Amino acid sequence: LAEKTIAQLLILDAENNEPIRVFVTSQGGHVDSGMAIHDVMRFVKSPIYSVAAGWCASIAVPILMGAPKERRF
Repeated sequence: LAEKTIAQLLILDAENNEPIRVFVTSQGGHVDSGMAIHDVMRFVKSPIYSVAAGWCASIAVPILMGAPKERRF
């Protein structure tokens, strides 16, 4: 799942510079996968908005924090 999410983020970033919205609903998961998603969110040039849409625990919190403070909901 992390691999698909990372690929989608990179494709969306390559297409144009429109904002990317990431909705996070997770009770946690594999730490390495979550940190990979977090790193890619920080890497892309398009503005990222992250939204906690339900449960957001464990490794889902750093994924949510991948967006700058003013773009987290």
